[in-house]
Amino acid sequence: MSDEQKNHKKKDGQITVSVTSGSFPFNLFQEWDKDCKENFGNCRWLKMWHDHVFTKKFEIFLKLFDEVEQIKQEIAMLKTKENKEGNVQTLGGDDNE
Repeated sequence: MSDEQKNHKKKDGQITVSVTSGSFPFNLFQEWDKDCKENFGNCRWLKMWHDHVFTKKFEIFLKLFDEVEQIKQEIAMLKTKENKEGNVQTLGGDDNE
C-alpha cells in the first residue's frame, strides 16, 4: 500500500482517492457542477461514478443502434429485390426456391 493510500485509509478499512482535474474549460465545469448540485446533492464522487457507469451503458446502446441500422438496410435490400423480381424474400432466402 502506497503512502498516498495510507493517508486516505478510513477507519473502516476502505481506501479513498482524491482526484484533481486540470484544464477543465470553465463553462463546461459550470454546467457539470450545476448538474452535480441539482441531482447529486453536490456529491462530486457520486456524480463522477454516475457519469462513468452511464457512459459504459450508453456505449452498449450505440452498438445496438448500429446493429438495428444494419438490419434495416438488409430489409430494405430484400424489399428492393422483391419489387424487381416479384418474388417474396425472407431473411432466410427466396420462398420460391
